[in-house]
Amino acid sequence: QTDYEEQTHHNVSISVQNEIPYFSCKTVTDAMWELDKIPQTAYTDTSVLYNTIEVTIYVEDVNDPPVFIPPVKHVVVMENIAVGTSLTTFTAKDTDGTHVNTFK
Repeated sequence: QTDYEEQTHHNVSISVQNEIPYFSCKTVTDAMWELDKIPQTAYTDTSVLYNTIEVTIYVEDVNDPPVFIPPVKHVVVMENIAVGTSLTTFTAKDTDGTHVNTFK
């Protein structure tokens, strides 16, 4: 889990290797002449089949919900108030910091 509040960066080890060998050599003979083959059934060099690298992932604190100040607000509405009347305003704090969000 990459949660900014838990830890701002994580170290990850990634290993990659081929699932299928990338080298093959098949011979076809047309009986005009005999191909001279070396009697070895396989060649292996495991030193180049995989690699590992250390990477660091920095987690940005983004897309957190706004924090309302105060968290709960009670509003009393008079009976028969006109449609479209503004009832109150809310103050919200964007905890994401550098990322600009629009609240409606």
